[in-house]
Amino acid sequence: MSKATALFFAILAGICMGSQPAINGFLGKELTTKVAVLISLLISIVIMLVINLFSFDMENYKKVLQVPLFYVLAGGILGAVIIYYAARVVPILGSTVAISVFIVVQLIVSVLIDHFGLFGIAQSLITTQKLIGIVLLLSGLSFIVR
Repeated sequence: MSKATALFFAILAGICMGSQPAINGFLGKELTTKVAVLISLLISIVIMLVINLFSFDMENYKKVLQVPLFYVLAGGILGAVIIYYAARVVPILGSTVAISVFIVVQLIVSVLIDHFGLFGIAQSLITTQKLIGIVLLLSGLSFIVR
């Protein structure tokens, strides 16, 4: 995949990430958050099942048993937590505040993951520039949350 194509899909993912909590939050108000999240995850499962079935890449399913259980479970558990609480807080905080908090916290956690080289990520130490960036993010967030 070229960088231009990757950038396009990163923008598409960003649009989806910015929209999904508000959509699930609306659905959660109409039904309940638990039902909204379940519907969201079930639709995701069906879409990914179809994509996987048509990719004919069944060899990788055999490898699942070789991967540490933590990694097999963590993504799904974290995904459910993300979708559930995003759907819960967006109707209360609004999209701008909620998404701003999500992004700032994600970046701080990402800097720590990189710094310590967690989860098989190449280590990239925290620098003064990164610390300044975090301070600027937090100060920007303080303006948005007010």
